[in-house]
Amino acid sequence: MHVPYVVLGILNLVKLINDANFKICLDTGHVATFPELSAAQAVRDLGNEIRAFHIHDSFPDRDLHLLPSFGAIDWNDFSYALKDINYTGALCLETAPPNNLPNDIYEELCIVLAKIVNDVVIK
Repeated sequence: MHVPYVVLGILNLVKLINDANFKICLDTGHVATFPELSAAQAVRDLGNEIRAFHIHDSFPDRDLHLLPSFGAIDWNDFSYALKDINYTGALCLETAPPNNLPNDIYEELCIVLAKIVNDVVIK
């Protein structure tokens, strides 16, 4: 199995520090900025060293903080990867509808975002 150098470097650092309180917060959008990486494979490679996630979508050219399914991440594979490592920790959204919308539209978009998370990210 080939583990990309970025993932391997992070994993080696965490193992070198060897402290129960020093683990990984995997940012899905940051992973997506590396064309050679996949969020799902990073989850599988880092496994039980992950303690939290920053969840958002993006494209390889920049970190955009898009809603899940609005970028390049394969969320289906990502949700399976969470199950593969038996992940039970935090999934923190690092995205939101723009806050300058009228309240009723903002509330509706928040409901849609919750549905996206339930149906796409964690299934």
